[in-house]
Amino acid sequence: MNKKLVRSILIFIFLFVIELLLNSISLSDLFLLRNITSFYLFILVVILIFYFYFRVLDKPIRRYLISIGLLLALLLLFRASKYIAFEESNFIARHLWYFYYLPFIFTPALTILASLSVGEDGLFKRKGIIISLLTFSSILFLIVLTNDLHQWVFKFNENFINWDNQYSYGIFYFVLIGILAIEMIIIIIILIKKCSLSAAKKMMWLPLLPILYSIVWMVFYALGVFDKIPFSLGELPEVFGFSIAGFFLGSIEIGLIPTNKYSKEFFLKSNISAFITDNKGNIHIKGNEALELSNSDLIFDKTKVLSQDIRLHKNKINGGFVYWSDDIKELNQINEKLEDTIESMMDENELIRLENDLAFKDAFITAKEKTYDNITLATKKELDHIKALAEKTKDDLSLYDQNIKYISILTVYIKRYANLMLEANDSISLDEFYLSLNEIVLYLQKSNIKAFLNKNYENRNIDSKNIMGAFQKFGDILNDSLEFFKGLMITINDTGLRLVLEGIESSFAKEIEDNTSYIDISFGGDLWYLLWI
Repeated sequence: MNKKLVRSILIFIFLFVIELLLNSISLSDLFLLRNITSFYLFILVVILIFYFYFRVLDKPIRRYLISIGLLLALLLLFRASKYIAFEESNFIARHLWYFYYLPFIFTPALTILASLSVGEDGLFKRKGIIISLLTFSSILFLIVLTNDLHQWVFKFNENFINWDNQYSYGIFYFVLIGILAIEMIIIIIILIKKCSLSAAKKMMWLPLLPILYSIVWMVFYALGVFDKIPFSLGELPEVFGFSIAGFFLGSIEIGLIPTNKYSKEFFLKSNISAFITDNKGNIHIKGNEALELSNSDLIFDKTKVLSQDIRLHKNKINGGFVYWSDDIKELNQINEKLEDTIESMMDENELIRLENDLAFKDAFITAKEKTYDNITLATKKELDHIKALAEKTKDDLSLYDQNIKYISILTVYIKRYANLMLEANDSISLDEFYLSLNEIVLYLQKSNIKAFLNKNYENRNIDSKNIMGAFQKFGDILNDSLEFFKGLMITINDTGLRLVLEGIESSFAKEIEDNTSYIDISFGGDLWYLLWI
């Protein structure tokens, strides 16, 4: 567990302890002290809403989270109004109390929908589940809101005399508490499913703890346990709000919900050729290799051709735009070389001749040409795989959509391998290595394959042979497993890579458990078995 995560956990616990302490003094008759807990929590909720708005990248999930934050704010407003503005009006105050259950009932439902949307391509699209959840929640709330007519939830004295202090729970109250607890358990189950990959699984307890605490609290509350202990474990609105906030903040910390938390650090430390502007075109974050452009250069839709070898791309983000450029000069050269190689591969005899001839070329070609030939040799397995996929697609067009995704993934691996080879001098930085793997992960995600990439290293330069050896070994594993595994987690550390392949027992794995393969690739050793011997 890193220091930043420990600090975040301690801050969250500290804020909750402050709430418990404030709650113990809020019984004073002084107006400020009597309502200090509500003021404190309202400030925290507003901060939470703005945090979701500016940090969460996925728009559908961000909408759910902001809606949940607004419901928590409504809960505090209802409670404050009950005790501040309408304390003398029994009918209004009682119904404001009933309105507490609007957030209580709808927040777990929205949390389920937000959890289901994690890892989806856009908004969770099963309308039947969405409509059923919201309809069911609406019915529950209407039963609470009309309690004066049937008293199924709360039972009062005749004519509601002393209703705020003398009441008992109806059968539907316990049904409602049970439903809320079940919804919390459903959230836990969804989280376990979303964490079925890799290292995130080890941190799954973090977002679960607040939910488990709220479940235990509701059970204790319903059983009257709090009447028998001398200290407070929180009031229902506070416990409810902190558990929901803790669940989502924990999910963000372990990487289930993508945010821009480390965007600035990434831009400043990497050699990425990109920058971020506000809506007016003012640059706020800029990578070390970003192009110097005029304002007129920034006015275009998605992609702009600056030259034969430079492409500028643009994408809308919250509050502005992100721009990045691709220098494809050497890639164009590589593509020409690859096209020649692929054409020659169509003739098996020519391929054999090429393999036999490559050993004698070093004395007759330039260093750059040797690099291109090395790239061709190193990626031969991937090129063969691409050829085989193309042949399968010709024979069966129903395989087109799936095979074109596999071909794209293998192609981007070849491109990134070539880029690293061209960059390779004596050493390559871990950040450059991270960017190469990150593009492959993005293509896996676009192909509906669950894929994640974690950083657990301090950036430094590593011998080129060791970096390229690890990347080539990764390519062999990717090529061998591409059509079979269900998910991939990659962790880069100071000594190498840790791969977790879900849904396959890989021949490369030294450790296999529950149809999941765990593979370690070190920077060094005997990995550089093709090009550098």
